[in-house]
Amino acid sequence: MSGIRHLPTTVVRGLLALLIAAGALVGSPGPTQARVASTFAAISEPGPDCHPYGAPPLNLADEIRRGGLTLRPFRSVPLPADPTWRENPFRDVNWVFRYQSLRFVLPLIRKWHRTGDGWYLRRAVFLVRDWIDDNPRSTPASKAAWSDHATAWRALVLACVVQAVPGATWARQALAVHGRLLTSSAFYRWDGNHALGQDRGLIAAGCTLGRRAWVRLATWRLSRLVVRSVDPQGVTNEQAVYYQYYNYLGYKSAADQLRRCGAPVPATLARIQKMPEFLAHATLPDGTYAMLGDTVRTRAGAIAGTPAQFAATAGGAGPRPRERFASYRAAGFAFGRTGWGERRPFRDEAMYSLRFGPGRRYHGHAEHGSLTLYAYGQQLIEDSGTFTLNPGRWRAHGVGRAAHNVVTVDGVAYRDQATAPLGRVRSGDTRDDLSILDRGHAGVAMRRRVLFSRTGGYLVVEDRLSSRTSRTYRQLWHLDAASRPVVDGRTVRTTRTRGNLRIIQLAVGPRMRVIQGRTSPIQGWVSSTLSQRRAAPVIEGVARGKTVRFLTLLVPTRGPNDPVRVTNLRLTASGWSFDLDVAGVREHVWATASDSAITRRSAVGPPRALAGASRGGPRGT
Repeated sequence: MSGIRHLPTTVVRGLLALLIAAGALVGSPGPTQARVASTFAAISEPGPDCHPYGAPPLNLADEIRRGGLTLRPFRSVPLPADPTWRENPFRDVNWVFRYQSLRFVLPLIRKWHRTGDGWYLRRAVFLVRDWIDDNPRSTPASKAAWSDHATAWRALVLACVVQAVPGATWARQALAVHGRLLTSSAFYRWDGNHALGQDRGLIAAGCTLGRRAWVRLATWRLSRLVVRSVDPQGVTNEQAVYYQYYNYLGYKSAADQLRRCGAPVPATLARIQKMPEFLAHATLPDGTYAMLGDTVRTRAGAIAGTPAQFAATAGGAGPRPRERFASYRAAGFAFGRTGWGERRPFRDEAMYSLRFGPGRRYHGHAEHGSLTLYAYGQQLIEDSGTFTLNPGRWRAHGVGRAAHNVVTVDGVAYRDQATAPLGRVRSGDTRDDLSILDRGHAGVAMRRRVLFSRTGGYLVVEDRLSSRTSRTYRQLWHLDAASRPVVDGRTVRTTRTRGNLRIIQLAVGPRMRVIQGRTSPIQGWVSSTLSQRRAAPVIEGVARGKTVRFLTLLVPTRGPNDPVRVTNLRLTASGWSFDLDVAGVREHVWATASDSAITRRSAVGPPRALAGASRGGPRGT
């Protein structure tokens, strides 16, 4: 064995396969086995299919050796020495998918390559072969065993096993079974990230087994999938920020697979080059993603050489985004911010998001008109999160209207397939001005207008609601769990040490209250991690009538007691004007039906259309 380092890699692979087939690496490891494994690791790194995006971290291999298994975001559980493959400790569909995909085997193979310790390879081989033995297509141990998504990921795992143990005939046969299933038109999803995963699994199977027809089929499907799934602005149709990143990595991985396989990359994949720019605008100044759609609180991906890298690293690397405002009309997202760290610390910049557009699908929520707001290092107006992917009341709440920063209507169900088109968009150096019309509630017209100060980082939100009969409307603002709000008449203020919010009602005096941790009906929760939740305050303003108008001011402040003062308030049927002083800085805000402006107080006053309007509202807070 001392001369093994001088043998060609193909010979070493063959020798290793013979040793495994003969059982030399199945029993207790000995010096010869360790030398063979160590030598092979020095010659050949694990193949690309052994460390795809989404694979668990390397340290999971050591946890498995200790008898545990962590499938993030779930906590660690014991991994049986001989699994039944019916395990489901959390009664959770997402955990079962991760388990049945066998992705957790990949760190074992990578660890074997890195250390030469045959235990890791033996355990990987046992788990994969045991799954195959226990889950034939005709009578699988688990109903989830052959789901479309788990099958796709498992094909990648099997390709890794075949690359690591070329002589394992059983692994090649199992990969062939997966590949044939993935070619089936009836099994193929044709849309969404599941179809993308199936394309990647089929490419891996085709390349590993030399089935070029499989690769050509996957390439053809991939070329059409990207056109259906990613619009010309580079936004996926899955309606969730996390899945924008997940799909970007998936398409990029598929292109890399094809190049390694010597196959052409479809020209249509060029449109994924715009996907990182959306991710940059969807990244909060603290380097996490805005929790829109099925998105948990997670660090943003620093995609090298793109604006997404700049946003994720607080300007540490990558090109600065060209704009502070971005509107994605077809997909239904708008983002704006005070800056990219030019005039204030990067983490202190203010940022908002607004949702509109097509009806709910895939990983989207019924969040038309919903806003979020971040400033001074804190998420001030929060999306309440995903909660769970399991069917049931918590899933229904998480994707429903009441979990978002919108106005709900008592007694009228929301049609989440309705569209909410973006109307006027005006953006300049001092303000963004957007409006949407939402007819998701039958018989109710809901118009939301949003004005954002590029200098002050505050929002003016006008909600106009009308119906033929008198209705009860509930305006909802979801806050972070640690915000500690205090209600004082028309005003709400949070009282954390740093990074606070003032909510001021300007047009009406709705009944204001705080709801937190309610379970019947569900309200007052935030879920920043899948299948976890904690009680968090929701500010509810209630008004009733055939026509209702909320005019709400959302003002970020650094400290809980920073002075905020509204003066010279004037309201008309089509607009408003007022002066806003925040910590000694005064701005004048005015809006008509067709225009708006935010200026320093030294600028001229509002246009004549507002002259003589009614006066009133808060004089100070």
